[in-house]
Amino acid sequence: MTRHDNGDLGLWFPWLREQLSSRLSSRLSSTDQFTHPWTEDLASRQAHLTKGQTNGFGCGATSSNNTRHQWLPLPDHRPQGPTRTNRKSWAGQQLTHTHSLADQDQTTATTQSGLIRGSRLSWERAQRIADALPAEDPNRTAMRITPRTMLCGIAWRTQMNVAGDRFEELRELCAAAGDKVSLAIAMAGLVLDRTLHGRVREASQLASETWILVESIGDATLTVGLPVPMLYTKAHSGEWCDVLRWSQRLIDMADGDPSKGNFMVGCPLALAVAARAAARYCLGRPGWRDDLRHGLAMSRSTDAMSYATVVAWVYGAGISLGVLAADDRALCEIEDALQVAERSGDDVALSNARMTLGVALAHRQETADRDRGQQVLAKVSQVLRRPGYNLCDLPIVEVYLARESARRGESDVAIPLMRAAVDQMVREGQLLGWGPPATGVLVETLLERGTENDRAEAEAAIERLAAAPADDGLVIRDIWLLRLRALLARARGDDAAYRDYRDRYRAMAESLGFEGHTAMAEALIDGGE
Repeated sequence: MTRHDNGDLGLWFPWLREQLSSRLSSRLSSTDQFTHPWTEDLASRQAHLTKGQTNGFGCGATSSNNTRHQWLPLPDHRPQGPTRTNRKSWAGQQLTHTHSLADQDQTTATTQSGLIRGSRLSWERAQRIADALPAEDPNRTAMRITPRTMLCGIAWRTQMNVAGDRFEELRELCAAAGDKVSLAIAMAGLVLDRTLHGRVREASQLASETWILVESIGDATLTVGLPVPMLYTKAHSGEWCDVLRWSQRLIDMADGDPSKGNFMVGCPLALAVAARAAARYCLGRPGWRDDLRHGLAMSRSTDAMSYATVVAWVYGAGISLGVLAADDRALCEIEDALQVAERSGDDVALSNARMTLGVALAHRQETADRDRGQQVLAKVSQVLRRPGYNLCDLPIVEVYLARESARRGESDVAIPLMRAAVDQMVREGQLLGWGPPATGVLVETLLERGTENDRAEAEAAIERLAAAPADDGLVIRDIWLLRLRALLARARGDDAAYRDYRDRYRAMAESLGFEGHTAMAEALIDGGE
């Protein structure tokens, strides 16, 4: 594979359009079908996916790779609408024109945001066209499903609200048509949309429903490609057993093919391997180091979104959770991912890369690095707030920004910001995702300020983390609890308890091979305390 610097949109939008629109052409008569430059393998895949379903979508597109689009004008007004005799042809022409507009948008857009807006507008147009068909038209349900599926599938890139009536309408249409594939595509897009907008608890529940649906379809390509956002969601909610089980399923179904299911990102396999690594170290399972290396190696030769996301899985999560050190090698890899994301123009890939860089710099020892990290994270925070995007990551960004303020002696300002960020994680079910390191920063800052109320609040934060319902064997929480209880015991002058927690903390860090925690444990020892 070669790296595609234009990001993942060149994969995601055409795949969905081809997969879904081929169903429309299959519902039109042979004389009314319209042509598209769709490849035979996609047509064959769609035929396989829908074989035996009750909606009759089993046929693929009939055009070849060399067929050009028909550019059909769309009148501004339609005085009488399609007649009973011409409605198939009219709908086909209008949808063909809609797809042509999407292609024009993709050709002429100078930024990814232009492509995204154009795609959304084109599919909204297609929805209006399909809804205008007579109720007795046998093709109306299929034509109404297609644009709604696309709009739900790309909601995470368009800032469009598709929840509520819009999605429920699609669910009802798919149920009536027996169309599991379209529903799965829409639900997967909605999972990621909810996650990125900070509604992690809701997204996690939807992810579980979507996983069951995808598994019931039984198609390897869908099983590899669609659950990618669900891994992200479950990691944010700290449901690491689900991440481990689902990532292993994706890896098995990909069967070593790095491009299988590459309609959301260029290399789903790389993301699945990186996700499995995180699940393994969070649960204390072996093999995570090999997974980290393997996932990175695969992602370097693919698209910007895959590379930036894998680097975020590896270093953003790994450094924050105390598994990896923010060393020069890590910074070099992150900087490379950032450059690739900048060239791609993909806002999401760029946001992932910048956040990962800011997190890494915030964990460096040098003041200059931390100052730069604060600047990077401040820009990331502004970006996340402005469009309300990637809100699931905003709390941890705010925590690290507040820590830098505390280091400059502004604890009274920093602590309320940290407290609010951690409370947000609790409300949205992220306490076992970003929660352990965020709680760690809050507790350390409270203990450094050192009032009696601060110590009481620190203890309450520790116990809240300890009491959160979790998967068995969640060692990533256990090791953070040992560290924080050691710090609390030291702050209270309980030397025996402090030495016990400290020594157990160091032993656990060393046995697990967690570089970040080992360094923090050694700092306690070297401090002579």
